[in-house]
Amino acid sequence: MIEAIHISPISNRQSIEENGLTPSKVKLPHHLENFKEDGVCTKDGRALYTWIDCDKNEKFIRDMIFCHIFIDPRNALYYDSQDEYIDFRKLLNVNMAPWSYMIYDVYEVKTSLSHGIYYHIQTTGDNIYSTTYGMPDEYAHEDKMLCVLKRLQKKIRRVGQAQYYYDNNHHHIKILR
Repeated sequence: MIEAIHISPISNRQSIEENGLTPSKVKLPHHLENFKEDGVCTKDGRALYTWIDCDKNEKFIRDMIFCHIFIDPRNALYYDSQDEYIDFRKLLNVNMAPWSYMIYDVYEVKTSLSHGIYYHIQTTGDNIYSTTYGMPDEYAHEDKMLCVLKRLQKKIRRVGQAQYYYDNNHHHIKILR
């Protein structure tokens, strides 16, 4: 057994407490292709993203929340439009987050070793067509060990919370406990 970490908006708490953590649709085509090759997603392309419990959990919690509110909306725009050349400089001061305030629950998952491990890289750069263009360096990492699961996870417990809010054109992320 290993311990992994997962975050989810508090709005999902009741469902998670009743049903466990369920795999969701993999949205990035290159992730889906790799996960299918490695057999770590369901036949209909669902997986549960977690990371191996480690001493960098607080950083990775912040990074993951930032991914939800900054990178994910840009990925959706990029893949929905099928336009390879969206100039993300035009969106630097646009809050594309699905909410301006949210509490996230942090879950510990106890799981078997039947999963896929990947090193996750989340970095910014100078490429104006990259969905991470303009991402503050404080949310970058190259060493997060993702643990991708394809099965419902019931051996879970809530171990913390984090808060996100958008104020004065800035994203703020705080660990609450």
